[in-house]
Amino acid sequence: MDNDEVAFFWSHCDIGIMFNYKQRDFKDISDVKELFERCKNSNLQLGNWTSEPTCYIYDKGWEFLTEHFGYESLFEINREVGWLNTENIELFKSDIADLMSERKRK
Repeated sequence: MDNDEVAFFWSHCDIGIMFNYKQRDFKDISDVKELFERCKNSNLQLGNWTSEPTCYIYDKGWEFLTEHFGYESLFEINREVGWLNTENIELFKSDIADLMSERKRK
């Protein structure tokens, strides 16, 4: 994957906020934690805005994260943040595989 290719996306259309993260934006695990927190909070309704924010990680983004940081580190961050409700590493891997198939990027 190219360093400039968009692999991660977060937006809130009502207020015009949009983040397109790229591979180069992830220098260390704290950057991943921030992304997971945004994804977790994307399901919360914010104030009086009519639409909820959207956050997702493209399949190429998951490929990068798992290759660069590893499933174990991602699982621990997820447990800390509480985004995906998975009890063990095997379920976490399965959830990631499902998310990857939902967000294939051509």
